[in-house]
Amino acid sequence: MVPETSYETRTITVVECRPEQRTRTYTVHRQVPETRTVEYTVTVPRYEQRTREVSYTVQRPVYETASKTINVVECRPEERTQTYTVSRQVPETRTVQYTVTVPRQETRTREVKFTVQKPVAETKQVEYTAMVPTQETLQATRKVCRMVPETRTRTVCEDQGHWEEQTVETSQNCNNCGNCNCGCGCATTQPCTKTCRVWVPKPVTREVQYTVMRPQTEEVPYEYTVTRCHPETRTRDVQVCRMVPEEQTKEVQYTVCVPEQKTMSRQVTEYRTVSEEKTRNFTVQVPYTVQKEVPYQVCRMVSEQKTQQVPYTVCVPEQKTMTRQVTECHDVAEERTCTYTVQVPYTTEKQIQVPVCRLVPKTITE
Repeated sequence: MVPETSYETRTITVVECRPEQRTRTYTVHRQVPETRTVEYTVTVPRYEQRTREVSYTVQRPVYETASKTINVVECRPEERTQTYTVSRQVPETRTVQYTVTVPRQETRTREVKFTVQKPVAETKQVEYTAMVPTQETLQATRKVCRMVPETRTRTVCEDQGHWEEQTVETSQNCNNCGNCNCGCGCATTQPCTKTCRVWVPKPVTREVQYTVMRPQTEEVPYEYTVTRCHPETRTRDVQVCRMVPEEQTKEVQYTVCVPEQKTMSRQVTEYRTVSEEKTRNFTVQVPYTVQKEVPYQVCRMVSEQKTQQVPYTVCVPEQKTMTRQVTECHDVAEERTCTYTVQVPYTTEKQIQVPVCRLVPKTITE
């Protein structure tokens, strides 16, 4: 009886997951801007271009030629002779006799015991671990941003001046009639004056309060559901094929190698070393030192005064009244809905291929 493995189709229960669409509602805070116009007084710079004369020193290079003596190493060839020894291998052949052992094969018979594994089918309980899904509700916090109004103070410069009438003397003359250049031909003249309206500035600095929206983040608790799988130990019956050893006896033919002595001869070649002396000529470069004069240039910097016209800019402040757009943000809460996918476990039956061991009779010839 020998074991033979075949496959059978069996039905088992497995846990699988399918996607499921769910919907939840959450709140979103949106900032709505509001724009208004604000007047303010600023000091605007007015730039004037002016010119001034600047003196500066320039370094001008002057090149001069000089010479110096240096030592230069040169080489000259010289003929030299060298004696060396050369070794040469000379072969010599001779005959050598030796004894070898030659194997001779003999066939013999002996009784051999061997062990045969006999299959035995058993039913065995096996423990396995299955993942069982459970629904859990967890609590967590999330950050929500909302806008909080904040009052701040800034410094504003205003011109609170006024207009004044001032009397100014002019270079023109007037006659006794009091009119300048009237052409009446009066002989008597007196200085002429005129009245001008002049603005007297009065810069005043004051603090103005304004409101800005500052974002503030706070944590809000919420609950959500998750699916977790925990291991569970279960038991099932499994067919196990166990091999039981059984001792048997049979006659086996084997071959034995018997050694025999034989005398043989062979040719052996040996090499003998012969030394010879040879001579060769070669050329060697011998260095010697020679002095040479080498010209080179020397750069000397000479100072030189120069003058140039340099333009520069002067900043003259001016008072101007300007307007600007100020945008303030208001917090508006909106509810939104989003869809998400959850893996929902379910139990189903599945067919698998299971190996099965059976005993089949087989005829063996010895």
